[in-house]
Amino acid sequence: MPMDENSDLNHLFLRARQENEPLPDALALRILADAETVRLQGLQKSPQGFWAQALDSFFGWQGMGGLAAAGIAGIWIGLTAPAFLPDPATLLYSQSSGFEVADMDLNTIFLEEGE
Repeated sequence: MPMDENSDLNHLFLRARQENEPLPDALALRILADAETVRLQGLQKSPQGFWAQALDSFFGWQGMGGLAAAGIAGIWIGLTAPAFLPDPATLLYSQSSGFEVADMDLNTIFLEEGE
């Protein structure tokens, strides 16, 4: 019969379900006192305004500073694009419509016969 690797673990879980030791009274009182303290601290907080809540949601002034720096860097990179990328301003405000065809005559290199 193959040995079940989880048999010891299953045995421990079964034994833990059967042993129903009550929570010690001192521990239960400490848990309830801590929960009451946390509840009262939540009630004592004054309601915050929109900007204070926004500041808290971005992890304080450090988070807002990082967000501002990233936003400014994004605007700077977007407006001064590297040379190998097309300029976004010219792409948005270009006046030409359609496409242009280069003047091609029969003297082009790819149409010439080899010598």
